[in-house]
Amino acid sequence: MRKLFCCFTAAAALCGNLHAGKLYSVADVARRAEKGNKLNVVFFGCSLTFGANSSNPDLTSFRGRMAEKLKAAYPLARWNFYDAAIGGTDSVLGVFRLERDVLRFKPDLVFVDFTLNDNGRKHKDIHSAAYEQIIRTLLKSGAAVMPVFLTGKNFVTEPDLAVLCRRTEHIELAERFQLSYGDVIGRMNHLYKTGKLDPEKIWPADRFDDTHPNDLGYRYYADIIFEAFQAAAAQKISPVLPQELHGGNFRYSQRFRLADVPLLPAGWQVTGCETRAATYDFTCSRWMGTLAAVGNFVRKGYDRFELLENPSVPETLTFRFKGGMVLLFGESTFFSGTLRYAIDGKEYGIADTARMGRLFGSSAYYSIVLASGLDPDKEHVLTLTAVLKPDLPQQVKIESICVAGAAPVSVELQNTEKP
Repeated sequence: MRKLFCCFTAAAALCGNLHAGKLYSVADVARRAEKGNKLNVVFFGCSLTFGANSSNPDLTSFRGRMAEKLKAAYPLARWNFYDAAIGGTDSVLGVFRLERDVLRFKPDLVFVDFTLNDNGRKHKDIHSAAYEQIIRTLLKSGAAVMPVFLTGKNFVTEPDLAVLCRRTEHIELAERFQLSYGDVIGRMNHLYKTGKLDPEKIWPADRFDDTHPNDLGYRYYADIIFEAFQAAAAQKISPVLPQELHGGNFRYSQRFRLADVPLLPAGWQVTGCETRAATYDFTCSRWMGTLAAVGNFVRKGYDRFELLENPSVPETLTFRFKGGMVLLFGESTFFSGTLRYAIDGKEYGIADTARMGRLFGSSAYYSIVLASGLDPDKEHVLTLTAVLKPDLPQQVKIESICVAGAAPVSVELQNTEKP
């Protein structure tokens, strides 16, 4: 057995901006803005953070309007705003996106929202520990953190907010960390119940979308969050790092990029991302570099493929890893295939890497939790076998194997030596 490539143990406490070592609040950011400092702001979340259904996501989304309000309120500050929002994603994937999509911008302030995509009606599950670790890691990096709880129509019209367990959980976490937060769910729900908000004007019936609002809805989001920001700026509350409430299952994490391997196993090659996607936030080249791929065709054009007469059987990928959970991240296209996977010799199932590509047109991402609840102190073996239909052009594209756990994690790709 020859080891091809190793990735060493990595802690989740990643490097952030130049102010790391002190815990910063929204009030600290406001004071620095008043002095004319340069400030980097990242919007980290999913489609509501991106601005799906807005007329111009860079201008009329929540983040666009929030940027406008901050620049108007603090005209001396030198603001930089960064979009780190991918539609459909949750805090579990978010843990593994932190370094590449957030911390590399050395943020001074991060707005975080995964409440809806972590399933607003559930709590105390894998997402709980992941979301808590995101907050902890950002604070330790030196960024001020402002959780925001964005909403769809169903949350606005919910008779009893107590059933939105994830909102309650995220509020509890924010208060444990002594963070100010923007509760869009609670505020819009109150406005609706008191007859001051008409959901039909924000989520028009002819759009057939009760999740993503129009420009009016995003204006409500920004107004509510900016009001909370101003209130926080007037306070003198400093964040703290409390004892973990939901366990430390994401205390350590590692995103192992397969294309970085110097020599890929037989049948696998390095390739780029697709150039088309259903929406801009799904464009994979924004969130991934090169990928490892295997296919059974020669591509002659965007949608023209020539099947190979005798395609070679791609080698099964074998990984050894330490961690309590393992996630597969890659690109999903309309011609993607499947991956059969096993852990410690036990068949777990088949991962359909085409699902998102079929749902959203040309291409998107896929993020699949292969297993959780594993022994974090034990070395596990993961095998991935590409399953491609012989009569259809198909391809599997893998960006990374992601592992996390309460103890230090590691990932290692192995391959059988060829004669």
